Amino acid sequence: MTYYEWINCFDKLKTGPRDEELLNHLYTSTIELDGNILYRFIKHINDLIRTRLKQSLDSMLSKLETIYHDNNALSLEIINIKKELAFAKKITKLPVIPKENQNKFSETLQNFANEINETLEISVEGMDTTGEAITMIKNSKINVLED
Repeated sequence: MTYYEWINCFDKLKTGPRDEELLNHLYTSTIELDGNILYRFIKHINDLIRTRLKQSLDSMLSKLETIYHDNNALSLEIINIKKELAFAKKITKLPVIPKENQNKFSETLQNFANEINETLEISVEGMDTTGEAITMIKNSKINVLED
């Protein structure tokens, strides 16, 4: 695939739903990453991941005030965040990304997962009078990224 095709795929992934089929296609594709092309490529991946995760977190935070008392709805939102983190992790493990950059992405992703977990705990703390929502969030282990 050309650089242009890769960037188009990243744009589709950035704005669209989780597309496992497209991601699987990227896993089998190759690209030469010489010179500053690698830097720009990594920058696009970073932007893709940050955008997806920020949108997921913002969506959940906007719904949190109305769903914190509904265990089923809260559980579904937690599952969605975990799926989004898992999808982001798959993106960071693309074979064309050098190992060094994959490791940096993993660290960054773990830090973001920790921030998401902390943000959700803090956000629900003031609303949750029964303690059920905060317990669900703490027990969900959002920040535990599995391989």
